[in-house]
Formats: sequence, structure tokens, C-alpha cells
Amino acid sequence: MKKVILTVAILATSILGFAQEDSKQTFRESFRQMMESGIVAQSYTGTLTQSLESALASVKGIPGSTQEYVKNQMMNDVIDIMADYYEPYVTTEDLNFITNQFQKPEIKTANEHIQSLATDLNSGLASKMSKPIMNVLTGGTPEPVVLDDGISKTYFKACSEYCRKSDMLSTVESALNSIKSLPIPNEMLTNKLETIQQYLNANLPTMLANAYNGKVTVEDFKAMTKLFDTSAWQNFSKGNKALTSDMLNVAQKLTTKMAEYNTQSEQ
Repeated sequence: MKKVILTVAILATSILGFAQEDSKQTFRESFRQMMESGIVAQSYTGTLTQSLESALASVKGIPGSTQEYVKNQMMNDVIDIMADYYEPYVTTEDLNFITNQFQKPEIKTANEHIQSLATDLNSGLASKMSKPIMNVLTGGTPEPVVLDDGISKTYFKACSEYCRKSDMLSTVESALNSIKSLPIPNEMLTNKLETIQQYLNANLPTMLANAYNGKVTVEDFKAMTKLFDTSAWQNFSKGNKALTSDMLNVAQKLTTKMAEYNTQSEQ
């Protein structure tokens, strides 16, 4: 009888182990599909790859294996690293729900409009944020942002609601806190980062409205805000915060994977 019980216990443990591994693999596959569907690919993956490829092209002495890594393997590793931060909060069902939502015409259109401005250095949000941030870092005091002429109260309200429910401010705060955690103490840098956070808290909705006006519509904001209200997205947002609050370790993990790739390429 004891042998029967022991055998059942071993089988149960083995089956549970396989089930957990299968569940993890299913999550990874769903996460990859979501990333590659264009939900965040333009802002996280495509832009990162292009930036690194441009940087590598301008620097002499970069090993060919590193350039091959950036072009062929890096995004696979980025997605795998990111998945670890989302898995404690997001279910496979959440990922599938979000992926399906982004196939809806109204959300797909809104995302395309917003993503096209995410890293536009000439007229997008990056251009609105870079000048005041550099002002703070160089010891200056940036002026409050004024809403551009012609932007209606309705548009600004919809944009502000989008900003609040997208957790943009808390995500930025997590990223800044990650920088503050650098092992080298620097009180001056910490104070400047806190000033940047305070400035963005007060001015980011207006920055967004100025950057998005004429390119992102009120309907776009409403479509995205409706998605942000779902439990699936709120879980996903927790993963965003976990990721951005640990960016130094993310960079280290990616560096390790690149070194492993280079070592294998040389063998």
C-alpha cells in the first residue's frame, strides 16, 4: 500500500511539474505573440533595435558578433527578459485578451496614432520632454508648459484621462527611481531626478495634448482609456511598473545574454 501511495505521489509531482512547465511555456508564447502583434513592439523593440544598430554603426571596433546579436537575437532575449517581470501579475488569459483587443479597428487605429508619435524627435512627445529635462539636468528651471492655442477643453480632458489611466506618470517615476538606486551615491543627481518627476507630474498631460493634437483624436483617447479600465490591462500595468523599476538589472541581464551569444559565435 505504501508503495502504491509513493508511486501515486511521484506521478502526481511529475505531472504537476510538467503542467507548471507547460503553463510557463504557454505564457511565454502568448507574451511573445502580444509583443510581436504591434502592441508595444514599435516603442520597445523596433525603436531599441534601430537605435542600437545606428549606435554600433557609428562606433569603430565593435565585434561583428555583437552587431549580429543586435540584428538577429537581441529582441528575442528582450522579450524573454520582460516576460519574467509580467508573469507574476498577468495570466495567459490576460495576454490573449489584450492581444485580441488590439485587433479591434478602433484600438488598432488609436495605437498606431499614438505609437507613431512615441519617439518622434521632431514633433512627438520625446521632443516635448527632452528640452525641459535637459534644462533641469544642466541646472536650469524649466517654464511650465502652456496648452497650445486651439486645443479644446474636451480634447485636453480626454488626453488627461488617457494619461492618468495609462499609468504613464507612475511608470516614469519607477524608471527614475531605478536610476536613483545606482550604487554610486549622488545627491545632486537625486535632487535633479526628483525635480524632473515633479515637473512631469505637473506638465505631462499638457505636453501630451500639445504633442498629440491633430494626430491623436478624442475617439482614440476614449478607445484606449476603455481598455485601461479592464482588469487584464491593470494586471499588465503592474508588470510595466515591475519592469521599469528594475531597468538596471534588465540591462545587466541583456548584457549577459549578449556575452553568451558572442562566446557561442566564436566557438
